[in-house]
Amino acid sequence: RAAELVQDKKVDPEKAIEMVFNANEFHLPFASKIQSDIIKKSSKETLLKYAKKHKNDMLNIEEVEARIEFPLEKATVAGRIDVIIGEKESLEVRDYKTSDVVTSKEEASLQVQLYSLGLKLIRDKVDKATIAYIKETEGNTDIVNVPIGEKEIKEAKDKAMETIHSIKRGVWIAKVGKHCDKCDYKKICKFTTVNRKMVVKI
Repeated sequence: RAAELVQDKKVDPEKAIEMVFNANEFHLPFASKIQSDIIKKSSKETLLKYAKKHKNDMLNIEEVEARIEFPLEKATVAGRIDVIIGEKESLEVRDYKTSDVVTSKEEASLQVQLYSLGLKLIRDKVDKATIAYIKETEGNTDIVNVPIGEKEIKEAKDKAMETIHSIKRGVWIAKVGKHCDKCDYKKICKFTTVNRKMVVKI
């Protein structure tokens, strides 16, 4: 939302963060008032640090939550790119994350690489892809570069095709690991007690 305010109304990034919180656009429907106040204060401080540190990036956002769809192996790969930074002749795809535990860097990289693949099919040059880990730490942000050369994009495409084939065959490989401990759905997930390499029929 802050990125939209910066892009559409040319608002200063830090001011945009303030506006979002002042307008009560940060919702925590299942939190108590005390929990909500604590989380909002912490989140606001974290985002203000990000906006200050990466002001230039926010001022150069070209598109927010860009919808991307492209065909692959008689299926459709679809998603939303958090932000596209830069100008039409030189673009950067960026995805925001708050943790590298629930979604591993490998999985997040694949996501961003597929976004880049889709953009390259329909848009101008995509030079760079990054993941911004926004955390409640002193450093606050870890910007990770994701390789999007021909080799990496081909590997991402092949991995996506392999997954599509598995889905079409009705087979899914459960990937149970340490990241499951942080999952909100672990108590109802049927895979949390299965073997890491167990093949499950859908």
